[in-house]
Amino acid sequence: MFQIVREKYSLAYTAASNYLRHKNSIFIRCGIEIDNYEKTVNLIKEQLEDMKNGKFTDEDIKSAKIRNNINCKTNT
Repeated sequence: MFQIVREKYSLAYTAASNYLRHKNSIFIRCGIEIDNYEKTVNLIKEQLEDMKNGKFTDEDIKSAKIRNNINCKTNT
C-alpha cells in the first residue's frame, strides 16, 4: 500500500496497513486529501485484488517486513 498509494502516486501523506490474524482482517489507514478519495480507494482495491491473486514478488514481501519492523520499533 505504502509504495503504491504514497510513493508511486503521491496520493497520501501517510499510508499503512495491518493484518490481524486472530480476526482474519486487514486494516488500512491513509491520510489523504478528500479530492483524492475515489482514486485512493480504487488503488487500494486493486492492491488487495493483486494480493488475493498472488501478484506480488519476494521483494514486495521483504520490503513489507522491513517496514513492519521499523513501525514496531518506533511504536514501542
